[in-house]
Amino acid sequence: MWIPKNRNPFFYTASGSKQLIVALVYAIVTSSAHKKFVFVEQAPFYSGHLSAVSGIFHYPNARFLAFHEPSEIVLEPGEELVEFVTSPNNPDGKFRKPLTEAEILIADFVFASTAFGSDEAGYLDGNLEWIRQARADGKHVFSFNSASKQFGKTGSRCGYIWYPLYDAYAESIFKQFFGFISSSTVAAGTVGLAHFLDLIKAFLDMPDTGKALRQDAKQSLTQRHILMEKEFLRNYPGSTILSIVGSPTFFARIQDKRIPNKRASDILLEDLNVSVNSGDSMGETSEFIRLNLCGNSEQLVQLLNRLARERKYTRSDVFFSSAAPKLTDKSPLSQSILPDFQ
Repeated sequence: MWIPKNRNPFFYTASGSKQLIVALVYAIVTSSAHKKFVFVEQAPFYSGHLSAVSGIFHYPNARFLAFHEPSEIVLEPGEELVEFVTSPNNPDGKFRKPLTEAEILIADFVFASTAFGSDEAGYLDGNLEWIRQARADGKHVFSFNSASKQFGKTGSRCGYIWYPLYDAYAESIFKQFFGFISSSTVAAGTVGLAHFLDLIKAFLDMPDTGKALRQDAKQSLTQRHILMEKEFLRNYPGSTILSIVGSPTFFARIQDKRIPNKRASDILLEDLNVSVNSGDSMGETSEFIRLNLCGNSEQLVQLLNRLARERKYTRSDVFFSSAAPKLTDKSPLSQSILPDFQ
């Protein structure tokens, strides 16, 4: 993460990146109750951003607006623009950078690791380039990450931020940010933090393991997307796959004669007995669905076999691990090291 020279940020952990998102929105909005804010993000986007603005608290001075093209954004008199940028993007895995003139940017980098994206590096260079330029232009950038995602422990709830206290605006809203985190944390995040600390020790003891795990995760996620796209299109020909190989999730627009009378997510539940996210919570319509590719291997195999209508796939088709043979059950750290989607 790039920061200006001779200026120290403040390292802060939270109960997952979601708590950081909600806290940042809360701090921005409540620190300037006399101002009006419109939070925007290009669709499709992570639904947690929308809920942080309008789904948890009902802020009288804030609203969320999804857009496909920046020209769609129409500000009301006196509104200040805040843009969410997620790169690699959830739910399609693509590179993102700011598309508006917003002075306040919330940069969601939770999938910015070598396991995700299409460039073998989680778009590190591209992300550093735009964040460096934004800060040089005097914009207020709040960027955060997730140790849980970095180490294949999605759901372990260990988000972190280098809070930019060197930025005067960021410093002015820190009290609200800190207050929200403190009041909303009740014995949360302990398991995630414990996993994170165990992983640090494990990687220090076995320096090659971390690299091997990321390569394994990348290979596993790549194969999962390829197989899912193949079987999905065979069942729903004419559908459009928006996510790319390397995405942590599978995102698609379904072509089916039951649409629009039925939501795409309901069609999959009816056909395959599987629950997926509907795209209308991510800035698209109910014709879209999102499926987590970082889930348990056995469950994913069941879904692929339902799509294939035969017992065609096994765990070895969707999970690759060159690191696992080096980790025996005798190792107290083995369960902390292996990713949850094994």
